[in-house]
Amino acid sequence: TTSEQTCFAMAEAALKMAEKLAPFLKLAKKMAAEKKKAAYDWQDVVKAGFKGTTPFWVPDFSTMGFYRPEIRDLMYETYGAAVSEVEIDVLTGESKVLFTQIMFDCAPCLNPAVDLGQIEGAYVMGLGQMLLEQRLLDPSRGELLSTNTWTYKPPTISDIPETFIVNVVDLRDQEANNGWDWIMGGLSRTLPSLGAYHKPSKSGSRSMKSSRATGEPPVLFAYSVLSALRNAVLATGRQDPKKLVMPVPCTPEEVSRLTWAGAKDVKEVLGTDSKSAPAPVKDDYLPGKKRAGPGMGMVLPFVLLTAVVGSCVYYVIMRTPSM
Repeated sequence: TTSEQTCFAMAEAALKMAEKLAPFLKLAKKMAAEKKKAAYDWQDVVKAGFKGTTPFWVPDFSTMGFYRPEIRDLMYETYGAAVSEVEIDVLTGESKVLFTQIMFDCAPCLNPAVDLGQIEGAYVMGLGQMLLEQRLLDPSRGELLSTNTWTYKPPTISDIPETFIVNVVDLRDQEANNGWDWIMGGLSRTLPSLGAYHKPSKSGSRSMKSSRATGEPPVLFAYSVLSALRNAVLATGRQDPKKLVMPVPCTPEEVSRLTWAGAKDVKEVLGTDSKSAPAPVKDDYLPGKKRAGPGMGMVLPFVLLTAVVGSCVYYVIMRTPSM
């Protein structure tokens, strides 16, 4: 990702800077001793660099870093889970997220404050996609009608969950190899023999201090809100769980359409009329129900196809001369 590649490039630039300043360490130590300092610091080294150069000559202490990753660095997994609690108004369709807890495995954090902000921001962005941000188009002319905040509703502070908990964890010791490491490792050895230029940078490793991307993956956690909203709609008893398809975004208009389905008046919606109140419907898709997942017969062809396509794309990129 951009953050990691930038960190690697900065590390490359720092290594080059260290090489330029290495000849001035003795002078920096001498300057520190004159000031009766126990050890020299970064400022002493920089001052020594300027003092130790030829008079009337401005030294060039600027460096540039360029990072070319290992092939296997281009893909790794991020893990996380989220649970949300949603309350709906069956009359107006308004919904409120009461509680959300997120657990995200980002390994050791480069900067915990940045990682938490990225996770929370991505979740709120996904929350808008799930509940609010609807594009309205004129059916006859195709003109965009939702052109301002009167008609297009991005998330605001009132849409943030009342209780919002984010846990950042490190699960590196619990990981299992799913085969991708072997596939990408094989490509690392195969592509150079085919003529693809590949020379990893000095500071290359699996990731920058084993950290992981936190910018985009947490957007998916907002789906927990849509799932909770679905369960809330099913709790009204007016939808068949096997036929219910939640629209995205599920705006208040959509929620009210689902909760008012088949109702003639407010009493039926609220369930105050015992004769018209629908009986709760059994939902085989509610949490706790076991469902069969995709078999290995579906997973293996997908993995092999992805590996082939990825290797072809990477081969083309590597054959392209770098600037």
